[in-house]
Amino acid sequence: MASEADQIALENDILQTLSSGPIADSLEFAAGRSVDHERVVGVLNSLSGDLFVVLKPQTRSVVTLTDDGREYLELGTPEYRVHRAVADAAGDISMDQVKDAVGAAVFKPGWGKCMRNKWLKYDKKAGKVLLLVSLPACRVGPPTSRVCLRSKKQWRMQPTPCLSL
Repeated sequence: MASEADQIALENDILQTLSSGPIADSLEFAAGRSVDHERVVGVLNSLSGDLFVVLKPQTRSVVTLTDDGREYLELGTPEYRVHRAVADAAGDISMDQVKDAVGAAVFKPGWGKCMRNKWLKYDKKAGKVLLLVSLPACRVGPPTSRVCLRSKKQWRMQPTPCLSL
C-alpha cells in the first residue's frame, strides 16, 4: 500500500504532466514512472471526481497465453504428447505405457483427440497402440502446433482496461 505522501507525489506528477499536455495512455504513463497502473487509475479517478480532469476511458485487448497455452508452448498439446509417445516407441507401446509416459491428466484429453482424429488405434488383441498417421515434424509452439495439431484452445483474449486523458 502506498503512503499518503506517495499518493500526493503521484497526483502532483500527473497534474504537472497535464499542465504541458494530455496523457494519451495511462498504461504508458505508469510504466514510464515505474508505478503500478492501478495507483495511477486511482489518482486519475480521484482527480476526475474532483473535476480537475476529464477522463476518456479506452479498452485495449491484449492477447496473452493462458497457463494451458504456456504449457502447450513448452511441452506440446495433449494430443501431440500422446502421439509423440507412441511415435517414439515405434508403435510398440501399451496404453498403460502411454499413460505413464505422458501422465494421466494429459492422457485422457490427448487420447480422445488422437482417436477422434484417427491418428492412433488401439489393437485389443495385441494390447498395443498403433500409429495410423505420422504428424509432420513440427515445432511444439505457436503457430505451428496449432496448425499441425488443430488445437485452438491455446490462446484466450484477456481485455486489459486503460485510461486516456
